[in-house]
Amino acid sequence: MTGQVFLHGYQAWFDMNLLNGIILMGIAASWVITFGKEVPYHNKISNGQDIKQNITLLIVWNWSRVAAWTIVAILQLYYLQQYMT
Repeated sequence: MTGQVFLHGYQAWFDMNLLNGIILMGIAASWVITFGKEVPYHNKISNGQDIKQNITLLIVWNWSRVAAWTIVAILQLYYLQQYMT
């Protein structure tokens, strides 16, 4: 995760375009979901608070993260294909 932020931050700094912007937004979305939603649910589960409900919410929010990372991965492959040829 951190490597992607540095890599695409660097690329955006020197070559800002729509594709880099969308990739950065996808990475940011994944970080926001991770630290804004999933970490608090993990903490609640660790503390024994509403375990079943928090596991369900964790799974729901994890699918959002999976979607964000999938979009980022597809766009990164497209980016590599465009700039390697």
